[in-house]
This record gives sequence, structure tokens and C-alpha cells, in this order.
Amino acid sequence: MYTVFEIKSRKGGARQISIDKVNELLQIDYQKNTKPGSKIVFDKVLSCEGEEFGQPYLKNVQVIGEVVEHQGKRKKIVIAKRKAKKRYKKKQGHRQAYTLIKIVDIAKLT
Repeated sequence: MYTVFEIKSRKGGARQISIDKVNELLQIDYQKNTKPGSKIVFDKVLSCEGEEFGQPYLKNVQVIGEVVEHQGKRKKIVIAKRKAKKRYKKKQGHRQAYTLIKIVDIAKLT
């Protein structure tokens, strides 16, 4: 059951997530005000089962997830700046916080 849904990002944008099946584990952007074991409902579903497409969202479909781990951190990425012939170098690291969720159900409301 291929489904695409939208999650709000921390910086005000949105991110589209695609899933193939139930019980799939996903690392999504850090979600405030959630605790391990709590449920999250994503109601902005763009497509479901590959045949139904929303304009822009499907009205009667929800993706339900459960928080498994709260605030893990991804692998560190290194950002390096350099200016040629000026002896200027700058190195910085960043680790993005995430929330690990498990997709429990894709519910079709009537």
C-alpha cells in the first residue's frame, strides 16, 4: 500500500514522506511535544495506493504513527569553508535531531 503524506518541518516548510507498508520505521524531523509511545496522526495525505490522488490532499485518509524514540541525532556532517590565497579556513559540524516513528495504520475514514 504505497502512500505519500506531508509532514511539517521545524523551519516552517513541509517534507513529503513516502511509505510502502505498515510497521515501517521512519526518521522524521524532530517533533516537539511528543513522547515515546504517543500517537501522531498525519492527515495531509497526497496519494494512497497509487491510484487515488488528492487535490492537493485526500480528505478521508490518515496515516497513524507511534513515537518509538524521541530526539536521536543523525550522523555528523562537516561543513568546510575556504578562500583561496587568503589563509582563511573554517570547519563546522552539524547533527540533525530526529524523531523515530513506526507507522501503525493507514486509516480510510468514511
